[in-house]
Amino acid sequence: MSNIKPTLFAVKRSGGNSGSTELHALSGLDDFSRFVMHNVTGLHPVGDDWFFTLSDTDRDFRTDLVAINRNGASGSTEIHVLSGASDHGNFIQHTATALSHTGQEWDFAVADWSKNGIDDLISINRNGSSNRTEVHVLSGKHNYQKFVAHIATGLHSTSSDWVFKLADWTGSGDLDLVCINRRGGSGRTDIHVLSGASGYQDFILHQVTGLHATDLNWSFGLVDLDSTGRLDFVAIDHAGSSGAVEIHILSARSDYQTFVAHIATGLHPVDTNWTLLIQAESVYVEVEAANVIHSEFKRRLSNCSIVKVFSELDINTTSWQGPPESSINLVKAYYYQRHLNSKERSFIVNHPIDSIRALDAADEASRRVREEYPNEILLNDRGDAVRHCYWSAMMNRDLDTSIATEILDNHEYGTNDPYDPHNNAQGREVADAAGHDASNDRLFRDCQDRERSGSLMHDRE
Repeated sequence: MSNIKPTLFAVKRSGGNSGSTELHALSGLDDFSRFVMHNVTGLHPVGDDWFFTLSDTDRDFRTDLVAINRNGASGSTEIHVLSGASDHGNFIQHTATALSHTGQEWDFAVADWSKNGIDDLISINRNGSSNRTEVHVLSGKHNYQKFVAHIATGLHSTSSDWVFKLADWTGSGDLDLVCINRRGGSGRTDIHVLSGASGYQDFILHQVTGLHATDLNWSFGLVDLDSTGRLDFVAIDHAGSSGAVEIHILSARSDYQTFVAHIATGLHPVDTNWTLLIQAESVYVEVEAANVIHSEFKRRLSNCSIVKVFSELDINTTSWQGPPESSINLVKAYYYQRHLNSKERSFIVNHPIDSIRALDAADEASRRVREEYPNEILLNDRGDAVRHCYWSAMMNRDLDTSIATEILDNHEYGTNDPYDPHNNAQGREVADAAGHDASNDRLFRDCQDRERSGSLMHDRE
């Protein structure tokens, strides 16, 4: 297959021997042939008025199961979240939202629409009172009691043939609305994308795919499988001709004309009692990252240096010259990192050790700049410029250049900051000129010299 190995999740709402809603998962690392999860959840059996999706709502790098009851006993649409850390046995949220009862014409997504690090509830009404497909957003920051958007989109009213996904299609940091028509006018499955930047008024894509017309026995997902920055189209046939649930993947590179995979999974054909969901991160990788941080770092918070931890994990530290302080801040970020964007969080899942190094370098840069520039606010001023340069220089000295660049680019994702990317690039030049044996003092002085010479960018004297 490709670089990213996603996970196929299967939610069985009722009818299982367990007497509960069940969650099963197959890993893309095995071409979805082997189950890596059979969880009996803490949710009773439910009907088709429940909508299921996945999100790391508590930011602990474990996939939580979000169960949305369109017709809650509270008289409203309710959101219930089962914790991935508890193998979906325990609820971490029961909330009656400000949205009244909803019907099958409503779809939902859970994502950080407000860009504040907290998941919002995005409700999509196929048949709004405006005679358009509408988007209504309830703020997670306000516990889903306050609407922060009511949008009549640029798409006409739609039927159950349409499926909706929220995704950063353009890479701008905005959540675009991906509208999938199972029975497009082309006689095939079509993809239409409404731009988040335009408030879902302007289409940025109308694409007839290479997939024939589909029906309610198909589910869909979007995953950047080859790490090109473009989302590939994953079509899931609930009852394939192979006698199994099948996954078919159309590549973004081919404008969704060419299939790059046809996979008969290890899951038997399923009916409408099941919800099938695809997630980009591998369950294996997710659990590994959680275990590294929980088992190895939480246990050593009070007295263990990062070098000692690396040694005990049998990780080569000969090139690492970062500060030997405890990595307690990584664990803090692990639990409380609502300030990190989605790119940064995904990177930490896949690169926990490099993320530790990056975080310690960031702490060193902040500490040093606060000492040297005590009277500055460190926002687009001289100290901020030097901080970015110094952070970049340390990472480019100690990490692979491509990894350092990815970390820095992820940090700037969606910000449109005019200065930081330039100063990060200056830090890369500083590291290249100083060499891998350069001390932190040398890198910091060189960044200061660049600021004094006017090579760094900032807007304060």
